[in-house]
Parts: sequence; structure tokens; C-alpha cells
Amino acid sequence: MKKGLQDGIFYNGVNYWASHAGLKMWQCWDENSVEKDLHALSSAGIKVLRVFPLWSDFQPLKALLGWGGKVKEVRYSDEYSAQKTVTEDGLDKNCVEEFTRLCALAKKYDLKLIVSLITGYMSGCCYFPDALVGRNVITDPLCMQWEVKFVQAFVERFKPCEEIIAWELGNECNCMGEIDSPYQAWLWTNTIVSAIKLKDNTRPVLSGMHGLCVGDYWRIEDQAELCDILTVHPYHLFTANCTEDGLVSARAITHAVAEQTLYADLSGKPCLIEEIGTLGDVYGDEQTVAAFARANLFGGWANNGLGMVWWTSFDQDFGYAPYEWVDCERELGLFKQTGAPKRIVEEFVKFNDFLKKFPYAQMPKRVRDAVCLVKTDGWNHAFGAYMLAKRAGIELQFADSAKTFPEKDLYIVPGAASVEYMPRTSLKELINRVENGATALLTYDGGTIAEFEKLTGCYSKGRIKSDALTVVIDGETLHIARNFGLKLETNTAEVLLADEKGNPAFTCNRLGKGQVLFFNAPLEKFFVSTAGICDGEAGYEKIYAMAFEKSKCKRIVEKQNPNTYITVHPLDEKSYIVVAVNNTTSDIEERFAFHGYEVDAIYYGAVDTNGKKATLKSGDAVVFAIKTK
Repeated sequence: MKKGLQDGIFYNGVNYWASHAGLKMWQCWDENSVEKDLHALSSAGIKVLRVFPLWSDFQPLKALLGWGGKVKEVRYSDEYSAQKTVTEDGLDKNCVEEFTRLCALAKKYDLKLIVSLITGYMSGCCYFPDALVGRNVITDPLCMQWEVKFVQAFVERFKPCEEIIAWELGNECNCMGEIDSPYQAWLWTNTIVSAIKLKDNTRPVLSGMHGLCVGDYWRIEDQAELCDILTVHPYHLFTANCTEDGLVSARAITHAVAEQTLYADLSGKPCLIEEIGTLGDVYGDEQTVAAFARANLFGGWANNGLGMVWWTSFDQDFGYAPYEWVDCERELGLFKQTGAPKRIVEEFVKFNDFLKKFPYAQMPKRVRDAVCLVKTDGWNHAFGAYMLAKRAGIELQFADSAKTFPEKDLYIVPGAASVEYMPRTSLKELINRVENGATALLTYDGGTIAEFEKLTGCYSKGRIKSDALTVVIDGETLHIARNFGLKLETNTAEVLLADEKGNPAFTCNRLGKGQVLFFNAPLEKFFVSTAGICDGEAGYEKIYAMAFEKSKCKRIVEKQNPNTYITVHPLDEKSYIVVAVNNTTSDIEERFAFHGYEVDAIYYGAVDTNGKKATLKSGDAVVFAIKTK
């Protein structure tokens, strides 16, 4: 990447629609109002605006109909008009001038722009040029032809604008039309990316898609192949198992960072939290929203994300679609529609001030303890694994279970749920890694596990219907719901935990120089699908902690509270940055243990003089450095 967004730099930003007009900002352009907006956003510490040249406004097309009412030709809407309103390259003249002025104002207020090129879908409403209405704009060749013309004209015209740091395919373009295969998604994406890069290959191209990890035809691997940067839009209300515990909860707050990590790890590309917000005041008052934003700013930064872009700049209570239709589109701003700042603005100012004072321009990559092997459509298992690992003080790296995976001392394979649990090649490689000294933890969700006896050291006497597994750890009784379990007898395995009837529930089997641990229930899926347990002291993460202790992994920093999530970042061989974030509604008094290290500097938060005790308010963080004694 020669220009624009750079991996290692954290960009805090906002999705921008003008306060006076919302989606009609180009039709109702008011430069004074826009300048007032940008001044307010810049003053709030915002560095990046994601902006939207609404497709229907910028490319005015008219369909000419022939015999039978069929489209004979598509032309620009002013083709037969005495007054030409379209430029030679096919863009609306007024919109071109308005976007030019937006670029100038961005420069004036030191704001950078991510340009979402094909904004044909926004907030539940489609915005196609008139000539293309009724067509599938993802698969129809006529539509794709005009999309290419639009993208190339826009990029060619505005690439001299230095404030533009990235191009984007568009806003959630996978919502613009239904497709029948992933090949149609790949072809459309390749077409648009190629059109962009033909005119400007100096800036990165972002995906901008909504929900790639849900097993549909828009796949993480395809977007990663074609785009430079992936994006997540982690709205808790629209994502499985993210809304049960409230906005300021470990579940809702961890969502964005977990999804960002999943996309980045599976793709090998940087990932931007590109849209995040509350979806209305009913989900949290201003204090609650501020805590949610604060935790996500620190969490995204600490977990090596590219940035966090809030949805949206200003509340948008307008009397037209989509605001007329959708309640949750009206109260999402950093600012009220009047321009009055909300409580959340203080968090952006405070976080920006922190980054200015932080002595390192780029956050070092965090230490990863273990590899979690997941399927690309296995969100529930991946999300559960991520949360349990964080609670246990383990930092996961995701890998596709169907591909080559990194070498680590600990592997977690969550939720065998189907007859395609793991490809043969991957299973053979996992066995090889274990035989050479690694530890693997497998959990069960009713599926098939090949070479089961070799792996687990257990005999299966059959798969049985079962409502729950109950185990006791450190005097704590844990119930894990399940649909099926295995009736087990041990061969070479050691029983670590038995169920209430004395049957093996958690086992450990030596395999070569390593070991395989097997838990007879879908621990991860149960954890994220059960309301009220993600913020509590319940010890479900102790299964993960036991696996960690049996492995060769070593901790640099230990914490006591499962709701404190930490990351450790090496500065050199003798020193590290430590970030700890409280993702819950309650304040936490945290105590750290350092193995051969001492606190060297405190950058943010309330930490005592020897650095071993910290006060973490709801949604807040501490940031400090440690060095060898």
C-alpha cells in the first residue's frame, strides 16, 4: 500500500452523513452546514470519515424502452435536455462539485476520507440509478457495465485528492441483490476491484461487506483474495448470540473484537471495525453508550485492529425513507441533530489524547498463545472459544480448519458438530503436531471425529441423546446444555472430570510427546448462547485454563478476574506493553502477577505504584509497560 490506511496505525472515525439532510445531503447541499459538521467532528478527535457518494445521485441514468417495453438503451438522464447536468465522464455535475468541496473541507479540518464507491444500499433502502431499478445489480451484465463506468469515472476524477486514504467497493453491496453461488460474488467483486485499481493502484481497496462469516455466498476467503482490507459491521442486534446481556456486557463488547480477529486471522489481511453503534437509545443511555464505545476503542486498538468507525456522525430524524421506516436509524449519532455533543464524544476526545501521548506510533503485534481451528461458517463456536480464552487469559489466533495452520504449543478445536468436522489432511497434521509435543483440546457437539480412539484414548459406546452435562470444578457445579453426548469408557486416557454419574466428561490422553484433551459437550456454543453467564464468575473458562496449564505455554502476565481481558505486546526481548480492558458493567479491582518482570511505565489508567493492582471502571482500560527485573 503506497498511500492511505496502514496496518499498525489505529484510525478512529465516523460514518458521515450531513446533519441537515442525512442521505439527501447531495440533493440538498449546504456547505455551511457541512463545514460546521466537520469542525465539530475534528474537534471531537475524529480522524477519518467514511463517506458515501450515493449512487442514484452521482450517476443519473435513464432507460430508453423499445418494443414490448423492454430496455433498448441506457443513456444519461440529460441526453435530450438543453441544459447539460452530467459531466463527460458520466457524473452529475452538481454532485461532483459538492464532493470536491467536501474534500477541501476535509483538508481544512485534517480529516481523511474512506470513499464507499457504490453506495447502492444504505440503512435498509436501495439507491440504484433509475435505469437499473428492477435489475439484479450484482449479476446483470448491463448493471455491471454501468457500475464499472461509474467507479472508473469517480476514481479517475478524485484520485488527486490527498485526503482520500482508501477506496471501498461500496456500502454492504452484498445486500443489493440475491445471488445463487459464491462465484457470482467473486466475479462481481473482482470486476469492481479491477475497475478501481485500473485507475488508482496506490490506495488500498476495502471490502465494505456486511456479514461474511455466516456461511453464505460472500466468503471471507474471496474478499481477502481480491481486497486489501476486510471490514466488519458488528451490530449486536443483528449478530447471533450478541444481544442477550445488554450493551455493556462482555458478550456485546467482545463481539466487535472477536469478529475483527476472526476476519483478520482467516484472511491474512488487516481488518477495520467499519461500522459499530448502538441502534438507538432504547439499548443504552448516554453513559452506557460511552462505556461501550470506550471499551471498543481500547479493545480494537489492543487487539491490533485497523480502527473503529462509529455509526454515525449525527442523529438523523428525517421524514423520508429509510428514517421513516426504521426506528433504529434515527438515534445513532455522536452528536444530536442539533449539533449538541453526546456523552460518547468525550470518549473519542479522551482516546485521541491518549494516542497522542502514547510513545509508540504503531502498536506492536500481540502475543498469541494458542491456535483455534474453526470452520469459516462456525461463528458460534469461534465466538465462544474467543470469549472463554480471553476469560482464561489465553490469546487465540484463528485458523481455517481446512487449511494449513500455524505452529503453536496449544490447539483448540471447538464443537465437533457435523460429519465434516475436519479434513483428513488437517487432522493428520494436528496428530503430527501433538505427537511432537503440542496439546490439543477438542470439544464435542454431536458430530463425527475420525481416529477418535487414537486421539482421545477413549472407547465410544455410542452417541446418546442428552439434555446436559454436569461437572464440578473447584467446588463449582457447571451445567452445559447439549443435544448429544458420547457414552465413554477410557482406554489410555486419564479422567480429569466426571459427570454426576461418574462417567468420563473431560479426559486427557498422552499421544507421543503431547496430549489430547476431550470435553464431552459443546462448551463454546453453550457459553455464548446462554444469557447471563458471560459476565459472571461461573468457571466455564476453567476447562480452557486446564488445557493451558497442561500445555507448554507460559504466561508473561496473569490476571485474576475472568472479565478482565488482557493483551501483551513485545517491544523487544526484555519489555512488553500490557493492555487490560474491563468489558462489563461493574468496576473491577484487578491484581496482576508478573513472572520475572516489573512495571516500567504507566500510560493510561489507575495502577498502583508497584503495578500489581489496577482499578478498572466499567468499559475502561489500563495500559502500562513491563520489563525484566
